[in-house]
Amino acid sequence: MKARVAAAAAIAALALTLPACTVTNTAPDESGIVYSDGAFHSTDFKSCVDPSTKDYSSFYSVSFKYPSGQRNFVFNGEDQAPEEVVSARDAAALKAVTKDNVEMTVNGQMTFRLNTDCDVLREFHENIGLKNDWTDTLRIYLLQPLNDAVNDATKKYTWSELYSDSAKRAEWSQTVKDSLPGRVKNAARGDYFNDFGVVLQQPRIPGELQSALEAAQVSAQQNEAQQQRNIQVQSELESIRALVEVLGPDGYNTYQAIKDGKIQIVPIPQGSGLVVQPGK
Repeated sequence: MKARVAAAAAIAALALTLPACTVTNTAPDESGIVYSDGAFHSTDFKSCVDPSTKDYSSFYSVSFKYPSGQRNFVFNGEDQAPEEVVSARDAAALKAVTKDNVEMTVNGQMTFRLNTDCDVLREFHENIGLKNDWTDTLRIYLLQPLNDAVNDATKKYTWSELYSDSAKRAEWSQTVKDSLPGRVKNAARGDYFNDFGVVLQQPRIPGELQSALEAAQVSAQQNEAQQQRNIQVQSELESIRALVEVLGPDGYNTYQAIKDGKIQIVPIPQGSGLVVQPGK
């Protein structure tokens, strides 16, 4: 009996010294990857974990989780340097110089997916994930290629084309989207990201150019208003000339005086005894 109690105690003591198994609990928008780990084990790849999964690995394992599914990355911050990533979802607005040497500010949004195919995810983890956190990964392998794509595309257009021509702006945005996958692949040295989308807003021009543009618009509106007034005056002059030709100068003056209420016309009833003698 004493031997059994001693054996049970020994087993319990041993259980307390053993590490708990590794649990990798992934959310619907996460994928996992598991490696063996421990003082007496080499670090070797074991398995991948799908989204929405609770995976129980053996003793001496370590797991890592990465984003799965579409990710949105917005670049519109005003107070940061262009290359600064504010968070895992946001960065500063981009700066790009046009063909006519005007620096424009570019706001927009990029969408993408991390390639979570197991073999690719393992390669990504070992080549990039172990060396960088997610924010640095975005800055180095996504934001910088995007910034380069925007700058190279912007050099092909004048500021007025990108600011005022919606067709040119759509063409510019498509150029950025088309070149982005190759740039990201070259930066990361692998097909770790895919399914890219890019939406670029109307770029902003420098404040002094904006003021000059607004002043030009005001001037154009004033000029158009003056042209309309000139047309109205010319029409009135032509009407006056036509009346003078019909009524003569004195007749026109009398007509205008009657029109302005300076001469009052009193109607004479038919059959009245009033006789009016026209003046000579």
